[in-house]
Amino acid sequence: MAMMNLLLLLLLAVLHLCLLSAVAGDDAIVSRFQEYLRINTVQPNPDYYKAVDFIISQAKPLSLESQTIELVKGKPLLLLKWLGSDPTLPAFLLNSHTDVVPFEESKWTHHPLQAHVDHTTGNIYARGSQDMKCVGMQYLEAIRKLQSSGFHPLRSVYLSFVPDEEIGGHDGAEKFAESDFFKTLNIAVVLDEGLPSPSESYRVFYGERSPWWLVIKAKGPPGHGAKLYDNSAMENLLKSIESIRRFRASQFDLLKAGGTAEGDVVNINMVFLKAGTPSPTGFVMNLQPSEAEAGFDIRIPPSVDAEALERRLVEEWAPASRNMSFEFKQKLTGKKFLTAADDSNPWWGLLENAVKEAGGRTSKPEIFPASTDARYFRKAGVPAFGFSPISNTPSLLHDHNEYLGKAEYLKGIDVYVSIIKAYASYESLPSPSESYRVFYGERSPWWLVIKAKGPPGHGAKLYDNSAMENLLKSIESIRRFRASQFDLLKAGGTAEGDVVNINMVFLKAGTPSPTGFVMNLQPSEAEAGFDIRIPPSVDAEALERRLVEEWAPASRNMSFEFKQKLTGKKFLTAADDSNPWWGLLENAVKEAGGRTSKPEIFPASTDARYFRKAGVPAFGFSPISNTPSLLHDHNEYLGKAEYLKGIDVYVSIIKAYASYESKSDSRDEL
Repeated sequence: MAMMNLLLLLLLAVLHLCLLSAVAGDDAIVSRFQEYLRINTVQPNPDYYKAVDFIISQAKPLSLESQTIELVKGKPLLLLKWLGSDPTLPAFLLNSHTDVVPFEESKWTHHPLQAHVDHTTGNIYARGSQDMKCVGMQYLEAIRKLQSSGFHPLRSVYLSFVPDEEIGGHDGAEKFAESDFFKTLNIAVVLDEGLPSPSESYRVFYGERSPWWLVIKAKGPPGHGAKLYDNSAMENLLKSIESIRRFRASQFDLLKAGGTAEGDVVNINMVFLKAGTPSPTGFVMNLQPSEAEAGFDIRIPPSVDAEALERRLVEEWAPASRNMSFEFKQKLTGKKFLTAADDSNPWWGLLENAVKEAGGRTSKPEIFPASTDARYFRKAGVPAFGFSPISNTPSLLHDHNEYLGKAEYLKGIDVYVSIIKAYASYESLPSPSESYRVFYGERSPWWLVIKAKGPPGHGAKLYDNSAMENLLKSIESIRRFRASQFDLLKAGGTAEGDVVNINMVFLKAGTPSPTGFVMNLQPSEAEAGFDIRIPPSVDAEALERRLVEEWAPASRNMSFEFKQKLTGKKFLTAADDSNPWWGLLENAVKEAGGRTSKPEIFPASTDARYFRKAGVPAFGFSPISNTPSLLHDHNEYLGKAEYLKGIDVYVSIIKAYASYESKSDSRDEL
């Protein structure tokens, strides 16, 4: 017994020493992070050289090669390299920026450059704790851990610490990505900064919105402040602002409805107003000015039709007919600079799986709502993901009291250990495999008829407000919206069932004649029919407001009626871990040698909707892969081998479903 007690005491002592060692190790890791945070790299006068010297001091014990490059004098870019065992393979790059944005010290609880740790919460308060000194140090700490475990990379790993991101990155990442030197590095993929997530999952970004900085100007006759008259500069500008705000509200409604990420809507905010006649006390209060202008910060997702948006600007927001003009202070588009975040890109799958292996999960890939250095690498033709392993944390980039929890910082290092190990060990492209589509809900049909009225007139006469012109204006507006949805689809990353489909199915107008129609008479009525399909994630009320305000406004003698109007927002079947039938289906397909793709909304209608409406979960599934969809088409066919393989898939599914012992009698388990 005495011997057993002694052994127990020794075991407890060893465990205690291990715990103390782990705590000491964590403290050292956090201390190095604090040291980096305390280096003053605040714009507009960042101490880049001190930051570079510190990073080099951290890289030397890891035997990383280092090279300092000044593409612009006074703005050093540090490049580190962990040499792989097969340098012929393309390398990957871990990018971070060393500069941080300014701060208002009086608005902070703790000084932004002290890197204070609140020992009650574990939060580390500092400018750069989220954006993005955390990520730069996590790269290094992950490599430290991998080297301690004896890991050796197959591919070479580069780490870049770049200047000037917070002021546009033009003298940092942009020049680096455009340089001949960058091309010699043979980079296959880049990881750059992302955003914190308020939930358990990590956010990943595969593209960015592009900025339009727009100034709209209005002119009109000056006049007494007590007089009402048309076409004043102020009235012209306010009409434009009202139109812009309606559009903004429609985008905001999409965001608030859920299912649409911030980076997938057009963001438009008014940033200045300039009008009025100055006086010694401010402005002359009884004089309507002859000029007025407003500025807008607009952010355009890559999926949006920029040409259609500019047509809206010309026709609605700043029409020359109202003495309006406009200019762009900045106008960039990034439609083609996207990184595939699906099975076509092996780096996406590696990232997603590596995060899972580290105990985390990624959310649906997003468009970054603002701008990062990743856009320059994408523009150079290199895939790039924005990723910061920060979960359960409010996003405080550029905000007061920016902080990162100590535990979250340490957990993020383990995530990077998993990612770097996966990327550095990756040898080649995976072979193609089978993928079956699964549907968990359906779009709902709106069959809409829009009618226009106006005075009839001679076919040779030009006049406003004719029925035909009113209807054509509506059709143009609808087609712009349709194009924006089609662009989402064509850009990839959005399934057909997740966009609003709208197609014109009939036109009815004209005065009949024995030979067809009277060709010199403008008709007094015109109408058009549309087949619209609404995804469950779309805010139907917001879409109907658009119909009332833009597509069929009563002010243009327009009216509308629905021949059918259904919504199916609540008739969805869970396709995640909350539904055991989904997991059984997914695993059964795998056991049969196939795989399921990401669950989708069915673009049309099937009988499944009636079962869902009755409260019974239902999946749409046909085990047909490597085959074009020819439903309702000519020459519909199915390969013999594909048909026989599908039988084996159903063998696996039926066996799994029939063997499942439910642990609950709730409707969700049916």
